[in-house]
Amino acid sequence: MPVQRVSTSQFADIIAAGILGRDGSFPDLGPGEVADLVVNPQAAALALQHRDIQQVGAMLSLSDASIFTGYELDLEGIAFNEGLTRDLGGQATTTATFYRSTPPTVDLPVPRGFPIGTLPDASTGLAITFVTSEAAVMLAASAASFFNITLRRYELTVPVVAIVEGTSSQAGAGRLTRPLRPLAGFTGVTNTRAASGGVDLETNQQLIDRNLIAVIGRELATPNGAKRVVLDDFSGDVDDVYLVYGTNPLLTRAGDTAGAVDAYIIGNAAVEQTESPHYLGANQLIPIAFAPLNEVLSVRDLSTGTTFVEGTDFDVVYDLTGVGNSQRAQDGVRFRPGGSAPAIGRPVTITYTYNSTIRRLQAEFELDTALVFGRDLLFREGTAVPISLAASLKVAGGFSSSLVLAADRAAILAFFAGLGLGDPVQGSDLQGVVRQVTGNDNFIITRLTESATPSGTADIDLVGNEYPTLASADLVIGFI
Repeated sequence: MPVQRVSTSQFADIIAAGILGRDGSFPDLGPGEVADLVVNPQAAALALQHRDIQQVGAMLSLSDASIFTGYELDLEGIAFNEGLTRDLGGQATTTATFYRSTPPTVDLPVPRGFPIGTLPDASTGLAITFVTSEAAVMLAASAASFFNITLRRYELTVPVVAIVEGTSSQAGAGRLTRPLRPLAGFTGVTNTRAASGGVDLETNQQLIDRNLIAVIGRELATPNGAKRVVLDDFSGDVDDVYLVYGTNPLLTRAGDTAGAVDAYIIGNAAVEQTESPHYLGANQLIPIAFAPLNEVLSVRDLSTGTTFVEGTDFDVVYDLTGVGNSQRAQDGVRFRPGGSAPAIGRPVTITYTYNSTIRRLQAEFELDTALVFGRDLLFREGTAVPISLAASLKVAGGFSSSLVLAADRAAILAFFAGLGLGDPVQGSDLQGVVRQVTGNDNFIITRLTESATPSGTADIDLVGNEYPTLASADLVIGFI
């Protein structure tokens, strides 16, 4: 404990020691100063008590992390009052790609716990070791589904985890190239992306900082706290957040999921992915592995060289349930009866892009340091509502019509780029934007609608999970 308990008898001993420990420089007889055997011993005991009070004050204010050196449990008890626990650190993870140049003639397994590592660091001589966290098999019967058409080799991807915790377990892309025991059937191994997630044990100062952040309003258990954390920690990827919970009608899964909270965001870092599931027949959904789906780029049968046509051979299917636009969505493709299709049981290669921002947010808020018990927080992509805007412009005398028009377009597009979830689009706001551009004489809006509506000039109100967008092609400005 930073502050020790001092009993009555211990205080008595302190005072008695002060009385009996007289300084020999004070004579008992003769002229000179008389030793104070009453006040000073009690003052020494009070000074000890005051020092402990100061230490309690510093502990409660969390102003000095060094106070808790050796007494980490006391700091963790204070943090626990805010629902926080110390981050114990973690091991870095990534995926390892085992490869060979020719198709396998027999099944090639990679067992769970197979070790791979980096070459020793040139400066430290240390190497980093990872092990596979799952077992996987390259099946000879479906070798084509493991073929990487770009690198012209057969690949088996397996998740791996470092054997030690902390930042020292992180490894860059292409460094895990050394199998640490023989593995028949594969000619090499590598990691195509850097390992991430290796975190050191949280220090006292880091825990104090996180505790103070929680106290001043970033508590993840509250809607405002969660929103602020997302906007602060993902400022380069997320433009806006809107949380729905309780009786909000947008929370369509509330009746099925206890503690459901949906967090709609504006933000989409598209990542391309290729996978080769097996075709099971027409009208059968072939789900993708990484939802939410942005766009299907191609669907092909590599064995025949056939590229299938969307709208003729297959349809792109988006999950419209209460988990749509999230990583729990069942998005994918569905082949049409009567169109071209692979043979039943053959792999079909699907290349698509998905919203990695949604997946990163979901993973971040499911860590032990961010998890709120009793709450099922689900990140979902907000719905973009395309807007069409048309107007007639009169340029004031002495100004270049082309320059004023270009400035108006830039100002309007910038205005739309700054709108967030649930923000309305109002004609008066657009007029205000244009009035700030020098050279405008008159600006008459002739169309302000959602793009699916052919005409009209009414203000557009949106619900909380929608946000307006304006493409350059949908902004038409003519001259009066």
